Amino acid sequence: MPFEKATKALFNRVHAISGGEKITYNYASGGSDTLDAIIGSTDFTQGNQMMGQTFLLTSHDFTVRVSDLSALPERGDSIFFKGKTYTVMIDSGSAMYRFSDYSRQNIRIHTKELT
Repeated sequence: MPFEKATKALFNRVHAISGGEKITYNYASGGSDTLDAIIGSTDFTQGNQMMGQTFLLTSHDFTVRVSDLSALPERGDSIFFKGKTYTVMIDSGSAMYRFSDYSRQNIRIHTKELT
C-alpha cells in the first residue's frame, strides 16, 4: 500500500520537523497517557439560518498516533498541555475527533480550553 506508507512517512516527517509537544491525555473512565502531539486548530461554524446568525467556533486540536492512545476519545476526556486543561469538544454536533489519514494511523482530537 504505497499511499498508506507515504501518509505515515509524511506524518512522521511533520512530527520530526515540528518536534511534537508532550501532552497528557486523561480518560474520563480513569487513567492517562503521556504522548507527543502536533498542535493545531479548526474553525467550525454554527448558526441559525432562520435568525440569520452564524458563529465561528475555534477548537484547539491535538493530532496524535492512534497507537499511542489506550482508547479512542470519549465525552469527558481531557488533555493537559502547558498548564492548561482542554476538554474533548462535542459542541455544535461536530465530531470529537477525525482520523487525519486514510489508513487511520493518526487522529485529530478537537478540544476547547477550560483553564
